[in-house]
Amino acid sequence: MSIPNLRVALVRPRFPENIGMVARACANMGCDDLAIVCPELWKIKSILSLATPKGKRIIESCQFFPDLPSALASSGRVFATTARTGGWRKRVLSPEKCADEVVEGLRRGLKITLVFGPEDKGLTNEEIVECKNIVHIPTRGEASSLNLAQAALILLYECARCYFEKRSPVPDETPDSIRHKEMAVLEKEFKRALSLLDCLHGKNPDYYFTQWSALLDRMNLNRKEYAAFMGLCRQINNKLSRR
Repeated sequence: MSIPNLRVALVRPRFPENIGMVARACANMGCDDLAIVCPELWKIKSILSLATPKGKRIIESCQFFPDLPSALASSGRVFATTARTGGWRKRVLSPEKCADEVVEGLRRGLKITLVFGPEDKGLTNEEIVECKNIVHIPTRGEASSLNLAQAALILLYECARCYFEKRSPVPDETPDSIRHKEMAVLEKEFKRALSLLDCLHGKNPDYYFTQWSALLDRMNLNRKEYAAFMGLCRQINNKLSRR
């Protein structure tokens, strides 16, 4: 049994073997949708040797994207994994809490994407901000980061456990669902309005906007609310721009 509307996205994966092991983890935990963003190497024999027959169909049906925004365009909510915490990363989810929010989104008919960065450096700060939600898998000892396939397996296990324990039917995406690419347009208008209202103080407005961006994501706007919010931002921008 698979989990509808759940996607795993690998951003610039370096090693074909890890791609194969992630595909196997997806097969083990019921995730049929794998997205690949700019892989460093694509050696199909090495990939399939670690994917095993269980993950072969996932590799054969995986989708390739030129950048992260393209891979997230159809998503309703996005969760980025990182080994780094602190600083501007204010709201960091545990795997268990992430799973709760993933399943909540799935029950609302949203497409959910779990994003994993390259093995050596992980996701950039800009990519983490693009994803809105941050997930950290705590470790003990000196090794603070996990192997890519290990991290994917842990997070997928928590999502599968939460989903199948609740055993709630997941609806298809509804016309009311707001996609990631649409939220990006709203964020652009909202950020401009906040700037015109002088609400983003300091030399780094992008830093101060991250909390507003996270708030927008958690609001789970329906389409009428989205249209109203968009209209408000554009009215503010039009009137203050004239002044």
